Amino acid sequence: MSATWAVVFPGQAERDVAAQLAKLFAREPAWAALLEGTTSVAASEWLAQGGRALERTELYQPAMVALCLDAWARFSATHEVAFVAGHSLGEVTAWAVVHVVGAQRALELAWLRGVGMAAIAREVGGGLALVARFELDEVLALAHAAGGRACLALENSRDTVVLSGDACALRALGHRVRRLPGQGPWHGPWLAPVERALRAALLSVYRAPSPTWVGEGDLAARVCEPVRWVATVDELCARGVTDIAIAGPGRAQRALLRELVPPSVNLHLVDDDAPLTGAVHASP
Repeated sequence: MSATWAVVFPGQAERDVAAQLAKLFAREPAWAALLEGTTSVAASEWLAQGGRALERTELYQPAMVALCLDAWARFSATHEVAFVAGHSLGEVTAWAVVHVVGAQRALELAWLRGVGMAAIAREVGGGLALVARFELDEVLALAHAAGGRACLALENSRDTVVLSGDACALRALGHRVRRLPGQGPWHGPWLAPVERALRAALLSVYRAPSPTWVGEGDLAARVCEPVRWVATVDELCARGVTDIAIAGPGRAQRALLRELVPPSVNLHLVDDDAPLTGAVHASP
């Protein structure tokens, strides 16, 4: 039986971005020029001190999109892909692939998204926190009672969810939640200025869709909405996907998927170590 492929694009949880970006710059210098032109940050600065610059979300986001687009180009050249999906930031890459948008415009969208989110993080503070699903309603009630703002941000697991909250909300929750590393209160209503900026930018780049994007919606609005990753993966499986390729740095995403997909679905990494033929690394 032939494979039914889906490609998923990871978000901001990946930690080996600097190493893969160095390989990409060495193999395809054009990507360094594109990122320099988009951000006005010299390629040498991206990799200095082990990639410290990538701790800034406005640089991490276009760098991640570049890596994912490169992996997609190599993989899709030799594999027929039925579906694509993106996790949070990965939705920018998925949107670019589906609408056949050039790399430069995709990087511009990621840069715009990252700059806006960095500004909100400085203004609002706060961040993300993990909580058990069965405690979600109680924890949100506590946050609101304490005068803080908190909301559901990500559904990555069947057992836990991730909250987004401002500094007051997360302080009020204390030991009830586990703070996650990150730079801001992502996927919450306070990101409305980022949504407006993205919506204005998208008016000039929209094209009719090509492949099927699972979880498709309004890309601009998605920055303020919770990531329903469990539902997206379940939909991929319901559509008969047999193999999922994770394009770009994807070890954290692979760990999420292992908990969500049935044993019959094969997981693969397509990263900068994959040969240019588009071969994949099967998940052990």
